[in-house]
Amino acid sequence: MEVQQMRRKISGTCILIMLMISSATSQQPANASIEGTVVDIETGQPIPGARLVLTRPAGVPAGLMPPPILVTITNREGRFEFAALDAGSYRIAVAAEGYVRQEFSQMPLNLSAGQTLKDVLLRLTSTGTVAGVIRTNSGKPAAGVQIQLVSPRYGPRGERRLAAAGAAKTNDRGEYRLYWITPGRYYVVAGSLDALESSFQSVESGGLGGSPNEYQSTGYGVTFYPGVSDPFDAVFVTVRSGVELKLDLVVARQQYRVRGRVVDARTGQWPAGAQVTIQGRRLLEGAAGSVLRTRPIYNATDGTFEVRDVPSGLYYLSATLPRANATGAAGSGPVRVAVSASDVNGVLMTVAPYVSIPGRITIEGQGFPAAALNRSRVSLNLSAGGRRLTETSYGAIGGLPTPSPDGTFTLNNVMAGEYRLSLLLQPGYYIKEARYNGSDVLNGPLLVSSSIPGTLDIVLSPKVGRISGVLVDAKQKPDRSVQIVLIPAEQRDRSDLYRTASTDDSGRFALTDVAPGDYKLFAWEALDPYAYFDPKILEPFEQQGKPVHVAESTTANVEVEIIPK
Repeated sequence: MEVQQMRRKISGTCILIMLMISSATSQQPANASIEGTVVDIETGQPIPGARLVLTRPAGVPAGLMPPPILVTITNREGRFEFAALDAGSYRIAVAAEGYVRQEFSQMPLNLSAGQTLKDVLLRLTSTGTVAGVIRTNSGKPAAGVQIQLVSPRYGPRGERRLAAAGAAKTNDRGEYRLYWITPGRYYVVAGSLDALESSFQSVESGGLGGSPNEYQSTGYGVTFYPGVSDPFDAVFVTVRSGVELKLDLVVARQQYRVRGRVVDARTGQWPAGAQVTIQGRRLLEGAAGSVLRTRPIYNATDGTFEVRDVPSGLYYLSATLPRANATGAAGSGPVRVAVSASDVNGVLMTVAPYVSIPGRITIEGQGFPAAALNRSRVSLNLSAGGRRLTETSYGAIGGLPTPSPDGTFTLNNVMAGEYRLSLLLQPGYYIKEARYNGSDVLNGPLLVSSSIPGTLDIVLSPKVGRISGVLVDAKQKPDRSVQIVLIPAEQRDRSDLYRTASTDDSGRFALTDVAPGDYKLFAWEALDPYAYFDPKILEPFEQQGKPVHVAESTTANVEVEIIPK
């Protein structure tokens, strides 16, 4: 009897356990999965050996890469599978040899519990190649020359830097090969780039290549294709998918000397002590230093200076007098020097005392409301030929003073030279006028002289304009989440005139605080951030811009058509 009761208890317990397991199993959500194929976008052929990374963007701040969830490799047929997935939104990034690395962030994959998402097709674009021979100006192969493909990158105020997209170094035959390059338009720069940047090892340390015996008796000048020293004169080359571009270059191997004299404007004589500095362009994005690795020699007995071992290229010379000097602190603005094929002689740098520039901001028709001025900032940027020297280490001059409640301010320690005015404004205003000693400095350079210092007068106006409109595609349907860019028809070096906005779900947009004038509206389906500041990039799209005129205190209504890829 006891045995039978025991058996009944065990049997009941087993049934209860089985029911609990069955209940727990039924409560667990079924796993989801993703299956698909990676193919060549042109041929449709599968890509074996591609590496796929699965991520979940939920909860990750914008601009940050989500951590990988799973990683897999495509098989011989280019197929892949991600199994045992929870419900949610996923993204896939793909990399394969000879193809552009692609993150399909615009194609989130949304999975429900137990769903199997099949036949996901991921298309990759094949990369391009640039190859050729680099020779010296004497026709000999140039060994150990650094060569880079670079593309311009712009900041929100139009400041330009060049970002590297590929780098290589020539062999003993002068040959180079830049491979796996993303198709696009690039500048090509070659030479002893370590002379200007800290991102390369110095040739003097030896062992730059595969052999410790590699040696260069002299450096090479920095040259942009098609053989110019100024990056603003460079010409784009186009790298195409699956195509090898042949491109030969000539670099100058000889190094030169730059000579000149420093004169103190106050005495007409050369100073007893002066510090001469030579700087090259900051070629690459993120480069901290652009000072040439050679120290100018200054002769205090006659005011002459000499800079030795200067490769061909574009430079800026400046001179400063120490504060300990009996005549006080002084300096010269940057003098542009182009070195090419010969020594440069007779450079004259005139140092003058730093000056203070008083100024005043007034507001048209409003007197001096402090609330409109407490966020305004005034500064000067050194320029040459009307162009800001954003590609050098010269920064804002005179600090960033905040105007007093009555609108007055002072820019201190300003050296004589050429500048462009910069003004950070409170929303709801535009710069109507800016004059220095009566001359227009809003649309032209501001020339500072230590002998005739002047006053800077700035007039703001609250009579801003507004643009309201809708963006449509080629089928005249509204397009959402697209950036609208307002670009002035003239004065395109004035970043304060540019405006941007994004379209809403109905394709509508609004641009506020617009200064009166003539503009063009652009909307690209795909364009690098701030690339519209580059005249060469903007030129092919000029006819596709929508002209618009904005008057004071009015709203212009327009319809804009998107510019396709």
